Amino acid sequence: MVFLTNLPNELLVQIFCSLGDIDDALHFGRTCTAINHILESPEFYLLIMRSIIVSSDTHRFDIRLCNILDLHREFVNYFTSGGASISVNAPSPRTAFYTLNCWETKLHECVLNCPDEIEDEQVFDTVARWQGLRVLQDLYTSKELTQKDYIYPKHCNAPDIFQRLDLLQNRGNESYDDPPSTPKKPNGQPRVFDAEQTSRFYSAVTCYWLYNEIRWCLTHISYNDWQIPDFLRDTFLKHLDSLTSSPLLFALDLLSIHEFLYAHLLPLHSRGLADLSPNPTNPSPLTWATLDPSEPPAHAQKAAGLHSFLHRSAALLQPPDLIALAARDATIHRPPYPLLAPPPSLFTHIQPRPLPGTRIAVSSFGYAPPSGRVRVPAQLPIDPHAAFLRRRVDVCFQRVQNPDAGLPGLGEVFEARWAAEARGAVFWWAQSSAKAAMRMERWREDERGRRAERPGGGVVS
Repeated sequence: MVFLTNLPNELLVQIFCSLGDIDDALHFGRTCTAINHILESPEFYLLIMRSIIVSSDTHRFDIRLCNILDLHREFVNYFTSGGASISVNAPSPRTAFYTLNCWETKLHECVLNCPDEIEDEQVFDTVARWQGLRVLQDLYTSKELTQKDYIYPKHCNAPDIFQRLDLLQNRGNESYDDPPSTPKKPNGQPRVFDAEQTSRFYSAVTCYWLYNEIRWCLTHISYNDWQIPDFLRDTFLKHLDSLTSSPLLFALDLLSIHEFLYAHLLPLHSRGLADLSPNPTNPSPLTWATLDPSEPPAHAQKAAGLHSFLHRSAALLQPPDLIALAARDATIHRPPYPLLAPPPSLFTHIQPRPLPGTRIAVSSFGYAPPSGRVRVPAQLPIDPHAAFLRRRVDVCFQRVQNPDAGLPGLGEVFEARWAAEARGAVFWWAQSSAKAAMRMERWREDERGRRAERPGGGVVS
């Protein structure tokens, strides 16, 4: 009888290299001792992992993310060593063409001219990222979230914002009118990811992280004309979009990830950054002031501080920063209640130099990084990142939507139905762009039916 282990090592390595993601390789390695020895062999380990990262659709953003994180560190080293503001090249008077400076060229190479090669250190970084982001996946699947589990910057205008925040942070000890959070899907099945959902989740988080790094890099270059960074960013994002075979489904995944990270996880664990004092490494600290019940006149001012904190955090904190924030907050609020202040290196890494002319809090994927004399739209949405991602969903849906003029637009029904049905369960809600489009068409049809039933209602024209 012929066994798999009778194959030569070279063929077994080829089997490893053809697997879909890192988990597949780890699971295959656990099938028996002989195969595990091949995976753990220094001769084959890097070869196997490099091949999977380069060829797998799950890891399609990893090489670019590795390169742009290296560029991020170059920015930090440049500014912390006393580097001056990064200026841009003036257009050639003869051709009026814009020439990229050295930093823009590096960013261009990270995203557009990224070779299908990855260094040994980047292989280890990717494997560590694959394992580390599993913490976010566990948090995402740990319980079913309701509307009260999300806090947006727009909620800071409400008089009960601090009560709402307190209820979120102490949900385990509070009673709600709506059903309690459970690790169940709406159909009662456990909230557990299969291999495809794990792949979607990882791809969405790494893509969102990559978006944020592109925006961060462009924000730290001083532009006098908003059209230049706007064009560069759009070029980069269009290229990243071309790497996705299911654009509508992926746009929904990105929106769900953004709202989970910055409308739920961030406010839930924001106590870890509350009431920080300015320090030399962080002259404009990423913090907010908690409300003292004995000082009601300060409510509006502190609510504005919380509003600014949520904006700045969405612009500055990346997924690993939120993992660290959640871990720190959980440790601080358990006996023996240790004091765990954020390390100064956090603030140096996210904002390596003061940006007096840059309003990074409103810098978004969909808006030019405002610095110096850069022009920005007069009215910015309350959450520019979410607004940009919702527009992406709308654009992707328009490509496949039913052209029936009698149906209401997606924007008229999306917010309520998304929050009620899909926001915290999108990875189970639809498994393809076609399935997502079908469900969203049903939203429009339901809205048309409701309007027709109203007194004086009728078909939308």
